[in-house]
Amino acid sequence: MSPHWLKYLEKFGARVPSGAIYLEPEDLEEGITDPRMYKRYDVLFHLFGPLPDSAWVPYHCPTLFASIDKLNIEPKEIQLSPGYHKEHPPGSWQWVGSDTMVIIDLPGPGTIEVGVTLMKQGAQLISTFDHWALSAQRRWANVAVDSAKLIDTMFTLAPEVYELRKALSSDAAPVWMCDDQRLGNGGLRPRPGTFDNRYYIDDSILPGLETLKKAGIRHIVHLSMKLNDQPNPDLTPFLIEAHEAGMALRKVALGDEATWAQPQPMDKPFKTTIPLLGFRRSDMGGFGKMVPEASEGGYSSGGGGG
Repeated sequence: MSPHWLKYLEKFGARVPSGAIYLEPEDLEEGITDPRMYKRYDVLFHLFGPLPDSAWVPYHCPTLFASIDKLNIEPKEIQLSPGYHKEHPPGSWQWVGSDTMVIIDLPGPGTIEVGVTLMKQGAQLISTFDHWALSAQRRWANVAVDSAKLIDTMFTLAPEVYELRKALSSDAAPVWMCDDQRLGNGGLRPRPGTFDNRYYIDDSILPGLETLKKAGIRHIVHLSMKLNDQPNPDLTPFLIEAHEAGMALRKVALGDEATWAQPQPMDKPFKTTIPLLGFRRSDMGGFGKMVPEASEGGYSSGGGGG
């Protein structure tokens, strides 16, 4: 595996794969002949991320992918939503271009499905999932952000993503895939005994204005479920800064098919804040720790609570 990928994955304690079915990400163009390859954390990390020579590589987050390896998570194939296979209205998604950054903020599986839909228009993906999944040993516990279906959706769509990536270029439109459940349930803190893997998207996952301008980005499209949805508070500083710098903000709603072909103008978001002290960082990077019971004297270790 190249040092480039190791820099991201070994940081989080993920093992360097070995064995007969392992194929290095940089060699994927030679072909995947064994479907078991799509279960590997490093292959999923590669497929659901930007092109290796893209400007967006530094923003592709490895945490959830590392947890697939570290916690021995076994992805499985699931049934996709009916909307994924339906015929889309004429002109849908044709606005996707190299001068446009898209931020998808939907529930995890939906974000993956829409991300792959935009790949069919020539876009590349950036994953923002900066949290640890719940380990199999802790399945009895409640979890703040359940990523099981998100991981399974990636695995289910991985063969299609593998084929779509062959036609992409490094200047393809960047699509930030965000799970809108990341901040938790309405701002309520998880109860004791819960694996608290709530997280927020910080500056390390979002590019600065100079990076955007250098890459030729002039439009930012926020894609959520409803047209009147306000951006989540961890995204508003970025969107406000982009708006004040003269970038055009636009809005697409998954529940409003007319916007699929014609994104609507988006006003400057209201400035909102989140209580950063309420989030539990894992000892291995990213977010995720068990909320201690009242009788416990401290915090448990991170990394899926395993």
